[in-house]
Amino acid sequence: MIFAMKIDRYDIKNAVFNESEINPLKLIILFISMTILSSFLNEVGFFEYLALKVLNKVKNKQSTIFIVFSLLVAVLTFFASNDVVILTLTPLAIYFTKNAKVNPLPYVFSVLVFANTFSIFLIIGNPTNVYLATKQGIGFLEYFKVMFIPSLVIGGVSFSVYGLSLKRIASRN
Repeated sequence: MIFAMKIDRYDIKNAVFNESEINPLKLIILFISMTILSSFLNEVGFFEYLALKVLNKVKNKQSTIFIVFSLLVAVLTFFASNDVVILTLTPLAIYFTKNAKVNPLPYVFSVLVFANTFSIFLIIGNPTNVYLATKQGIGFLEYFKVMFIPSLVIGGVSFSVYGLSLKRIASRN
């Protein structure tokens, strides 16, 4: 379909290699780099080591594991993009739950839920936030002022609903 349309090759080159704030090639390179880093850390056993260390502190209490893990995801998402948090914490969740001998699915899904929920807090939380805010001329502080309250409310609701769901899952096992 795209080849049937008459698109100037210079337009394609400029779209991919432009020097604006949002460069698609830089975003792709960042994402691939984070994937490689996450894979490397997994291969050298970093996530399993970290999971065992944390698990020794919280023992096997699912509620404590859930609270610690959810807060870790939320806090890290404030400082890094949700993609980075998902790539790095998903293997940790798997090792964490494997060693705690609990079902990994609720924790893996919690990484997705909380990373995406708390990514709306700051403009840097998600590449989409950066792209759309930049295109609309919305600054960091302006974005924060508008999204601060919704992020906390949605995060609290997500935490409550997800925590109740986890209790149901734990009570079945």
